[in-house]
Amino acid sequence: MDKNEHVVVAVFEDRAAAETAIEHMKKWDKASDDIKLGAIGLLYKEGGEVKSVIGHQMGRGAKVGALVGIITGVLTGGVGLVGGAAAGGLLGGATGAFFAKSLHLNEAECNALGMELELGKAAVVVTCDEYEVTPVRSTLEHAGGAIRVYVVPVDAVDAAAAYFSESKLDDIREAEMVQRAIDDSITKVANDFGGMI
Repeated sequence: MDKNEHVVVAVFEDRAAAETAIEHMKKWDKASDDIKLGAIGLLYKEGGEVKSVIGHQMGRGAKVGALVGIITGVLTGGVGLVGGAAAGGLLGGATGAFFAKSLHLNEAECNALGMELELGKAAVVVTCDEYEVTPVRSTLEHAGGAIRVYVVPVDAVDAAAAYFSESKLDDIREAEMVQRAIDDSITKVANDFGGMI
């Protein structure tokens, strides 16, 4: 059974280069019966916000989504995921559970990645098994990526994924709607007040 406990992060000069690398990874994964990657994610910054895309999902695709969500959450202080402080506790629980079990992939590493994204770079995140690390690394390096490799035990990813289950996502959506309603109300009051002056 594929555990996909290894995480390979490749930083590229821009989003276009990262997307090209992802296309190469998809073709390689499809062409080889011996290679079955967990999932491939993309992180980049646009309009001042960290964006994430999970473009290729195998059996553990939902779990790499949680992993990318954790990284995104650290980089945005939770705002990019939950739309405001109302659901901040959900993210705090997720990151706490994840970092307690994860090896090497910690908050400092996430923030270092965030500095790269701030410079306009983009990151490809791949989960794979130990025997796949070397070819994944080589493929991404050949495509121009600067590589970081982490070991993330299955239970660490499972703990993170539990916080991104459908029930938690419902809580996040509700908190996001509440935050938007508050923001809209503040904007309306400010506009009404401005119109009276």
